[in-house]
Amino acid sequence: MALSIRLQKNEIKSSVNYGKYFGHVISTGEVTLDDFANEIQSNCSAKKSDVQLVLTELQATIKRHLQDGQIVVLPEIGRLKLSVETVGVADPKKFNKKKHIKRTVCKFIATGKRGGKRNGRLKYDLCEGVEIGRVTH
Repeated sequence: MALSIRLQKNEIKSSVNYGKYFGHVISTGEVTLDDFANEIQSNCSAKKSDVQLVLTELQATIKRHLQDGQIVVLPEIGRLKLSVETVGVADPKKFNKKKHIKRTVCKFIATGKRGGKRNGRLKYDLCEGVEIGRVTH
């Protein structure tokens, strides 16, 4: 299935790209753990309950390792790591974690490889074979 694109005008007056149109992918919905379990069950000998068990444990295991400060590597998918958004301080001795850490975020870095050239564009494994279909205005 091809991705559908919606063109959206940049309305930010202070932007150098003000008034220009940019493409955004139109979401076709969400996929849940239950949906994955049903699909995987139909493609192999594992039962839905087995798949749900493994995926639920995978989620808990990933979370535990992220909270221990480790980078989680999922081959041919990508890497997950935790990061913090902080307020800058002039003196490191005055940094207060409760006051200066705004939030913790999870970063995803998709697995990919460079094209044939020395500094070619990065091609993400999860994006290989994607087709762009309809573009709406």
